[in-house]
Amino acid sequence: MGNTAREPRFFVFLGSGASQFAGYRTFVTFPQLIFDHHLREQQGFPPLSPQVYQLLDAVRTSLANTVQPTTADNILRRLDNYRSLWNTVRQDPVLTSRIMRGVASWGNLARFSQLTEDAIGAITITTVRHYSQNLIQEARASDPAHYEMLRRLFALYRDLVVTNSQHLPVFTTNYDMLIEDLFSEFSRKRKDRIVLLNGFAGCQTEGGEWDDSLFHSKTGVPALHLYRLHGCVCWYYHGMGDEKVYFHRRDALQRRESYLCAIFAGRDFYRGLTPYSAGFESLYKALLGSAVGIFIGFSFRDDEINHMLLSANLQRRTPLRLIVFDPVLAATDVVANLTESSKRTQFPVRLPRASDVTVINSRFGEGDFDRQLNRALRI
Repeated sequence: MGNTAREPRFFVFLGSGASQFAGYRTFVTFPQLIFDHHLREQQGFPPLSPQVYQLLDAVRTSLANTVQPTTADNILRRLDNYRSLWNTVRQDPVLTSRIMRGVASWGNLARFSQLTEDAIGAITITTVRHYSQNLIQEARASDPAHYEMLRRLFALYRDLVVTNSQHLPVFTTNYDMLIEDLFSEFSRKRKDRIVLLNGFAGCQTEGGEWDDSLFHSKTGVPALHLYRLHGCVCWYYHGMGDEKVYFHRRDALQRRESYLCAIFAGRDFYRGLTPYSAGFESLYKALLGSAVGIFIGFSFRDDEINHMLLSANLQRRTPLRLIVFDPVLAATDVVANLTESSKRTQFPVRLPRASDVTVINSRFGEGDFDRQLNRALRI
């Protein structure tokens, strides 16, 4: 069965809720991996230094006192503000002359700056350790019911690929390896095989080099195209002078964290480079050319994604139809979140109507989630 030239009818967009059922944490629950000593020990994470823990706990308390969510991204954003303060003060002669008087002041701020970097580093290492785990292997060994649910998830992706002109674009802001692990675990056990294209030859070949042209290769079988918009915990640069991105999972924890190819709060200075730019370009094409966008575990609070959606919607002849898989959102909530986001861009947009949005109010990966999505697509 060869690939067809027909445009795919729909695409899939995965937020953190799409991986949560597998055992990966969202920004809301991730801080438990930082502050729960017993959980860190249970997961095999190294202990935090008392100084780093105290700073992170103080940031968490400060956020709570100002009625801000104590999520991982907000903690990282606050730490990045501290980093920016240090860089501004030491480079601005006005601030230097009026604030930094005396050796003690410089010393205190420099020590605080280093502690801030250590805290960011601790969160980064915890992120890499957590999201690089293969939770499918764990389920196979200890939880048959959960393993069966993961198999059903793979079967759902397979059905979507075949139905969608043998080609399914999937976009994600997640850092985990769930999709790759699903294919590694289940695709070889089926005669009606589908392939995964993620920019790496072999998908998980250690030391492999990311190559955009692999998305355009002729596979001869149905294919899922996975675009990681914010990078991955297994993607690394190799250093100055080499702009290529390489796959490293086995030795990810031995890699320099500054070479990690992943975007998160306070670490978004490479978002205009490949491979990020290639993913966003493909997303924009999907927003323009597909009839339906399936959003799973995405709350529509990410301005970057929202603005692309709203801008593309303006260019379309008919509005994009949205299928949203979320346990709490209503169609009016989706429109409200997009409306708020539209106020933070100066470019013209077109908002969807509530009638353009179909919401599946269930938890993804539980119950008959696959049948519900198939029904919403009328497959």
